[in-house]
Amino acid sequence: MWIKIDTQLVTKPEVFQMSQFLQISRAEIVGHLVSVWSWFDQNSETGEIKGCCSMVDSITREGFANALVDCGWLLCQDNTITLPNFTKHNGATAKKRAQGQQ
Repeated sequence: MWIKIDTQLVTKPEVFQMSQFLQISRAEIVGHLVSVWSWFDQNSETGEIKGCCSMVDSITREGFANALVDCGWLLCQDNTITLPNFTKHNGATAKKRAQGQQ
């Protein structure tokens, strides 16, 4: 498995926002993000998974899904959870693009 991690992730405004919302460190946020992105990568080819936001909380911590929704990194609607821009950042084509930029 392979997922793309931006080296500036820990300083993105969304990470600061989630850290303040959840009252945990930015390093913890990044760790939870890796867990969520890995879970999506293992369970979805499109960035959509049937279920509810509480599934994300169960692999991270309570409130994490809401923090993701608030910063625009997760959508929860119609019994489907979605990572916007999933195919841009995950999967074989994203890996190929990222390696081509190196």
